[in-house]
Amino acid sequence: MLAADGRGTSRDRVQRDDPDVLLAACAVARALCHLVSSWAAAAWRAFRNGPGIPKRTFAGKASPRAGPETTYKGETGGYSRVTKSSYVDRTIGSRDRDAIVQAHWTTRPKDDPDAAAVSHRLLVLAWHNVEPTWCFPATRGSGTRGLQAQLAFLRRTANVVPLAGALAALGRGDPLPPRPVALTFDDGYRDQLELAVPMLERLELPATFFLVPGLLDGTVQAWWEQLAWIFTRATKDSVVWEGRTVGLRSPAERRTSLLAVLENLKRRDRRGRDAALEELLDRCAPEGTLEERAAFLDWDAARRLDRRGFTVESHSLVHSILAEEPESGQEQDLVTSRRRLQQELDLPIDLLAYPNGKRGDYSRATVAAAARAGYSHALTTVEGWNRPSTEPYEVHRFVQQPERGVPGLAIVPLHRPWLWMRAIRDRRA
Repeated sequence: MLAADGRGTSRDRVQRDDPDVLLAACAVARALCHLVSSWAAAAWRAFRNGPGIPKRTFAGKASPRAGPETTYKGETGGYSRVTKSSYVDRTIGSRDRDAIVQAHWTTRPKDDPDAAAVSHRLLVLAWHNVEPTWCFPATRGSGTRGLQAQLAFLRRTANVVPLAGALAALGRGDPLPPRPVALTFDDGYRDQLELAVPMLERLELPATFFLVPGLLDGTVQAWWEQLAWIFTRATKDSVVWEGRTVGLRSPAERRTSLLAVLENLKRRDRRGRDAALEELLDRCAPEGTLEERAAFLDWDAARRLDRRGFTVESHSLVHSILAEEPESGQEQDLVTSRRRLQQELDLPIDLLAYPNGKRGDYSRATVAAAARAGYSHALTTVEGWNRPSTEPYEVHRFVQQPERGVPGLAIVPLHRPWLWMRAIRDRRA
């Protein structure tokens, strides 16, 4: 998220959102494409004609010739179809599809150990809300259109696999199908069930939803959304908070203040953050209600996710930034979250997604607590691909913004060029 799950609050991510920076990264990627054009052509032919692309029957099982039989929530299959679909063709353009697929191949360096064995690395993508919220403003309807295009693109160009089975196979060193991708959704925004789930069902894509028992109970509020609501609907032009003036005169000034305070509150424990929110609520005197633009699932909705064939896992108990909590509190949080989800949903809970999930948001103590709590893997929002050598409690994910549509997926092939550009910028600074 913007503050709570790794979406766009850090200075680096804000700069990445700058169109000029993204255009510069695109220029670098284009130059790389030209330099390795012959290799790209060969890779593209292999991509289009690669072996082992599974097909699905109307019963939802893989063809016997394509691999082990499974439902799309199963541990050994559940791959999306890669055959033509009029729905997919209507949703994405061939130019967008070909450009991003080619970029994915051509930006991989020749010395990449997985260059010849694509099936031994897993890409995991993460989404949060679909339509705009207080914390993630966008044009109404753009999230639905963009997510639909992104999912259709992935169905056409990748093998979308169940996350738990793919991580287990990766840990054993077993091969995955070509171009494996796993889909995840964090926090349990209500529009995940209302908007994202019908798209996933229509495209026959498996997905994993990481939920927060405190939000399902309604006993805690999404603090990042609460802060954004306070600043967006504040009736004051400015307030003095902790010795500093927080400007609220214009939408731009409110957004700048929000980003700064979000970063500040991320570095506090739950008690300190709740106290700060109460003080800001009192001083800013916002209008309206938080629920106008930030509604979350309840337990009945979580059960509907399971009944409709999707996987539910843990996103901590109350969405605290775990590294800021005492070690004993971290373990208690993760144990209680897992137990509550198991009891309420009657499901095995084996995976954890760290709240916010950047490197400063979990620690060695957090990793140890996750292992002791009984989780087999934990997911971060640190960008990168996952290989057999990836630590099981530091699984990488690329966070997506649905309103950006298919072009937003360019964050994946542009990841390496962006790292190079950032390293050059840091050296010059």
